[in-house]
Amino acid sequence: YGKTVITKPTSDRLIKLTDAPYGVKHGDDITDELQAAIDELKETGGTVYLPAGSYTVSDHIDVWAGVELRGIAIWSHSFNPTQINTSFGLNDPDGEALFTLYDGAGMIGISVVYNTQNTNDLKPYSFTIQGNGKDIYLVDVTLPTSWNGVDFATYRCDNHYVEFLYGAFLNTGIQVGAGS
Repeated sequence: YGKTVITKPTSDRLIKLTDAPYGVKHGDDITDELQAAIDELKETGGTVYLPAGSYTVSDHIDVWAGVELRGIAIWSHSFNPTQINTSFGLNDPDGEALFTLYDGAGMIGISVVYNTQNTNDLKPYSFTIQGNGKDIYLVDVTLPTSWNGVDFATYRCDNHYVEFLYGAFLNTGIQVGAGS
């Protein structure tokens, strides 16, 4: 209906995860470097930029208030995306989400693939993304193999914004609640 929503981090600070001191490369497990970069922006907000490539995240990531995790493409399902591969949360559908977004945090242009999911023997996983605060946002995020996609129901997530969430969710796509 023509509503304009401005989504942005709380500062202009930018960390490109492929630059020093992080220096991640295509194919790396970037869990520690990604969390460290996000932690570096915890007090100020800003953007952690992850260029095109395929990376692994093997543990839970907190995206702090005012921090944006940004991939290469506005269309996250493009031919050369920023893709995060994971098997985090396997057989723990009620466990901790892969990513937790706090007040004013967001994700743009990221694809998350559960690379150990097998269509001949489907396994449950925890949620890929969980909100825990107001003004959180997802734009052009692709979750093609998520068992549970987005949880905005466990915690109150007032004024959340979702635009172009893509996926073939195997159990739950998105749930909203907690009075949001």
